Amino acid sequence: FIALIYFSISNSEIESLFQKSSIGNYTHIVAIGIVLSSLTLVNASLLRGYHMAARYSLLRYAILPLLFIVSLLLIFALQMGGITLIMWAYLLCIFIVLVISHHWIKSLFLFKSIKNNNKCCYSVKKLFFISIPMLFTGLSAMIISWTDMLMIGSIMGDSSAGIYNMYIKISLLIGFPIMIVNTVFYSIFSKAYGDSDELKLRSHVRKSSYLMIISGFVIVPIVAFFSELILISISDELALNMDTYWILFFAQFATYIFGPVGIYMNSTGNEKILAKTVAMVSVVNILLNYFLIPVFGMNGAAVSSFISMFLMYGIP
Repeated sequence: FIALIYFSISNSEIESLFQKSSIGNYTHIVAIGIVLSSLTLVNASLLRGYHMAARYSLLRYAILPLLFIVSLLLIFALQMGGITLIMWAYLLCIFIVLVISHHWIKSLFLFKSIKNNNKCCYSVKKLFFISIPMLFTGLSAMIISWTDMLMIGSIMGDSSAGIYNMYIKISLLIGFPIMIVNTVFYSIFSKAYGDSDELKLRSHVRKSSYLMIISGFVIVPIVAFFSELILISISDELALNMDTYWILFFAQFATYIFGPVGIYMNSTGNEKILAKTVAMVSVVNILLNYFLIPVFGMNGAAVSSFISMFLMYGIP
C-alpha cells in the first residue's frame, strides 16, 4: 500500500513536500525497495514462527548490512560515484536477501515435516483481522520513530537531522540484547499461549525479563563508557550536543524496565490493546515535537522520544 502511494505521487510533489530538488528521482527505487523488504519480512517472520531464530536474525539484521558494505567498498574501489548507483546497489542487496529467504522457506517446506494440527489452523479471514492491529502498531511505531527527525530537518535543517539520527543510532546499541531476547522468545510466547499453558507462559516471561536485565548490566555500562569516543570518531561535531544523546540513551531504558511488553501483547491475543496504545502515543509524540522542537531544538525532540518510549512500554 505504501509502495503504491510512492508510485502514485509525482516527482514534483515529492520534491515540493521535502523541499529538495532531484529527490523525486528516487521515489520509484524506494517503492520497489518497500515491496521487496516487505516480502523478505514475511519470510523472516515465518522462519521465526518455526523457531529458526538464527535465520530470522540473519535476514533481519545481518545479511543486508554486510552485502551493502561490500557493495559500497566495491563502488568506491572502482571509483563509481553517484547516489543513484548506491541506491540501486542497496536495492540489489535487498533482492538478494529476498532470494535467500525464499530459498530457506522452500527448503523448510520440502525437508521439514509439518504436522497438520486443526487446533492451530486459522482461516485467511481470521488471520487478516488478527494482522490489522499489528499493521497499525507498526505504522504508529514508524510515525514515532520518524516524526522527530523529519520535524528537526524541516525546522533546523538537514545537518541537525543528520546529527540527531546518529545520536539515535548509537543510543540504540544498548537495545541489542533486547533484540536478541525478543527474537528468541516471540515464538516461545506464542506456543505457550496457543497451548493454553499459563504457567509456562509466565515462566517464559520471567526468564526473558531476567535475561534482559542481566544483559543490560553488561552492555549498558560498556556503551555508556565508549559513547563519546564513538561519536567523536565519527565526527567532532557530534560531541557538541551530548545532552541530546544522553536523553535518547536513557530513553532506551524503558525496554529494560518494562520487559518484553510488545512481543508479549502481540503473541497473546492482546494486539488490539497494543495497537491503540501505540497509536495514542504517536499522537502524543507529534504534539510534543510540535511544541518542544521550536523552543528546545534537538533536546526537545529527545525529550519527546523519552516520554513516548516510557508511555509506549509502560501503559500496556
